Amino acid sequence: RVTDTATGSNSRPWKPLGKAQSYSNEELNNAPQFNPETLYASDTLIRFNGANYISQSKVQKVSPSDSNPWRVFVDWTGTKERVGTPKKAWPKHVYAPYVDFTLNTIPDLAALAKNHNVNHFTLAFV
Repeated sequence: RVTDTATGSNSRPWKPLGKAQSYSNEELNNAPQFNPETLYASDTLIRFNGANYISQSKVQKVSPSDSNPWRVFVDWTGTKERVGTPKKAWPKHVYAPYVDFTLNTIPDLAALAKNHNVNHFTLAFV
């Protein structure tokens, strides 16, 4: 049975079904059983050991109970050149969005700086 609160650990790239998605009882009960040979697209609903899961990204041969053996690779080559020289001094108040580098998806900071004028970031992990 799926409840409104996510339970268990989040062993990426799968997540327990929570409030963010809505499915009918028929859809939940008829979700396909997990098959490690199937390539699942992001946001695919499946059943595994009697519980429903949704893939957080494209995934194959990694079950919801597996811990994720992968880490994110970030290619920083050319970042300074792409961002360029600061146009002005630090302001009195700074908008610096928090970026958690342990998450699956890392935004392209150079593109954000160049295309959206977001020049300061708080880089950390929880």
